[in-house]
Amino acid sequence: MKAMVIVLTVVATLLGAASGAIVGFAWTLKAHIQTDMKLSCALLQTAQTARYLTRERRGQLVDKVVPALSKGAPLRPGANVARRFADVWWDSIREDQKSGCSGT
Repeated sequence: MKAMVIVLTVVATLLGAASGAIVGFAWTLKAHIQTDMKLSCALLQTAQTARYLTRERRGQLVDKVVPALSKGAPLRPGANVARRFADVWWDSIREDQKSGCSGT
């Protein structure tokens, strides 16, 4: 009985540590992405306001840095839900950067 309690305690500790590490990593990744998006939007908006960039040039610059996925193209072979989410998310990043990032 004592051995079972020790084993279950160790298993629970390992599961708790692993889930904490995973959640912490995901949280940190989300924070980094949000910071990068806000910074890039601020820089592009500042350049546009200072008239270094026009709206058209801003769109061209974003297209160069964040390449477009072909819209309406069939899904990649073996594409799963995560891949679809990433594709949609990628396109939304492009559109936000081109439009002026009003939601940030």
